[in-house]
Amino acid sequence: MGNGIRKKAGGVLATAILATVLVGVAPAHAASTRAEYIGQVDPICQASVAPMATAASAYKRNYKRWVRLLFHGTANAWVKQTGRTARSLSQLNLVHAAVTNQIAAVPPLASDAGMIGTWLNDRRQAEAFSSSAAAAFGRFKFDRFDKKLRRADAADRAGVMTIAGFGFQVCGASV
Repeated sequence: MGNGIRKKAGGVLATAILATVLVGVAPAHAASTRAEYIGQVDPICQASVAPMATAASAYKRNYKRWVRLLFHGTANAWVKQTGRTARSLSQLNLVHAAVTNQIAAVPPLASDAGMIGTWLNDRRQAEAFSSSAAAAFGRFKFDRFDKKLRRADAADRAGVMTIAGFGFQVCGASV
C-alpha cells in the first residue's frame, strides 16, 4: 500500500470515527433542570466512548511502534512512523473536539452555566495543547511535544475536576 493510500485510509478512519460520534444523539433543547441537562449530555459522552477508545488505541499503537523503531528500525521507517504518530494524535484530538462541540450545543441551566463553561473551556484548552503537541511531534520537536501533551492532560484533568460531583455518569470521566 502506497504512502498516499495510507494517508487517505487514516483520513477515512477519522471521518468514520467522527460520524459515529455525531450520529444517534438527539438534537439539544434547553433543559429545565440539571437532571434533564445531564440526561441530554451524558448520552453524547456515552456515544463517544468507543470512538475515543478506538482513536486512543490507534495513537498508543503508533507511539509504541515509533519508540520501537527509534531503537530497532531504520531512520527512514522511524521518520515515516513519526508522521503516522502525529496524525493519529491529531485524529484523537478531532474526536475529542467533536464531543466538546456537541456538548457545547446543549444549553445548561443559568445556575450551572459558569461551571459548564469552565469545563468546556478546559476541554478546548486540552484540544489546543494536544493539537500543538501533534504538530510539534510531526516536526520532530519532542521536548515541545512532551510539554504540550502534559499541558493537554492537565487541562483535561482540570475539566474533569470541575464537574466532579455534578451528577454525570459518563461525562464525569475523561471523555
